[in-house]
Amino acid sequence: PTAVKIVGNRWNGTNPCVAIPKETAGALVVPTHIAGLPVRVIGEGAFANCKRLERIDLPDGVIAIESEALCGCEVLREVRIPDTVRTLGGRAPWAGGVFADCPNLRTLRLPAGLTRLGAHMFDGCTALETLDLPTGLTEIGEWCFNACTALRRIVIPEGVRRIGEWAFNECKALREVVLPQSLRVIEECAFWECESLRAAVLPDGVWYLGEAAFHDCSSLVELRLPAGLERLQDRSFTDCTALREVVLPEGLREIGTACFRDCTALERVTFPESLRVIGRFAFYGDDALHCPVFPAGLER
Repeated sequence: PTAVKIVGNRWNGTNPCVAIPKETAGALVVPTHIAGLPVRVIGEGAFANCKRLERIDLPDGVIAIESEALCGCEVLREVRIPDTVRTLGGRAPWAGGVFADCPNLRTLRLPAGLTRLGAHMFDGCTALETLDLPTGLTEIGEWCFNACTALRRIVIPEGVRRIGEWAFNECKALREVVLPQSLRVIEECAFWECESLRAAVLPDGVWYLGEAAFHDCSSLVELRLPAGLERLQDRSFTDCTALREVVLPEGLREIGTACFRDCTALERVTFPESLRVIGRFAFYGDDALHCPVFPAGLER
């Protein structure tokens, strides 16, 4: 054996390991070596549900922190993660978040070499207010910031190409999101019910905007759609009740079902000549919308 793995009660392997009792409380400093071997991995569920753990300091040399490693630590306020960490959480959408359900975690510093935020990473971190994302990041996983109800602003760095499904679902205090020019895909329901979000400025590289991506963003007043978008998926902006004007980009060919349904303040929509299809109920309930001018080539 050449290294040690810190494990929880789910581990059933044979390599050298150290199990962590759930009664662990207060501040904990994990040593760089145990029994003469370096600590390299914080295993799945290693500190999960350590309900009295307030602070943890992980040593330089750790390269991976696995799924649910610190989930359910109800009073955890501070975590030191070394820059040697390259993997944080699992890749599968169903993988549990490393910091999920840590309701007292307000902020932390992520390692500079991190390239992906895994699924459910901060799911239910209801006190998380700020987070600086590392510049090497390329992807934000599914449900990553789900129900982070205190998060107010997020700057997604250049290099990120994909935002996963439900990534910012119910981030009710989120007022500002800065999206990078590198972004290509925003998946389904990514910003569902971000009720404080005021602007959605999508860079021109985005070619896919998922179904219900900005559903029920009831404070949204500014919307800029990318030039390369060919289809608006179903319910993309349903219940965006503060939205007054939409300029749809040239190149757009289809507006999906109920796309702008119940946008009750919407007064003006500028349609591109490229538009061919408007889906059922796309503007249903938009009582402020009067005398729209449709393009000549509209098929249905």
